[in-house]
Amino acid sequence: MKHYLESLQLYYNLQGKETSNNAKILGNIGKLYLSMAQKAQGVQRTQLLERAREALFDSLDIRQKIHGNNHKETITAKILIASYYQSQSKLKDAASTLMECLSSAQTNYGKE
Repeated sequence: MKHYLESLQLYYNLQGKETSNNAKILGNIGKLYLSMAQKAQGVQRTQLLERAREALFDSLDIRQKIHGNNHKETITAKILIASYYQSQSKLKDAASTLMECLSSAQTNYGKE
């Protein structure tokens, strides 16, 4: 985790906050926090999930600003958000988010 956070800070200093690289790093940080939360309990789990949520939604925000809502990178970020919802047992939110991703992908890339 330390290396991800260090590289994110380095990119912030060199390129600013809203770049594709930063969005990718934030997505990876979010996935790592989700993975860590699966093994944690109590307050630690809650804190890890909050960090995951923050990183994943920051990644999504950046990708939407750079690429728009229907780009493959934005769709990927939304799939990670769905994983976050699933980890919170928010299955309706996860399903809704995944259906939105499917719709965007079919519109842009076809149904196959």
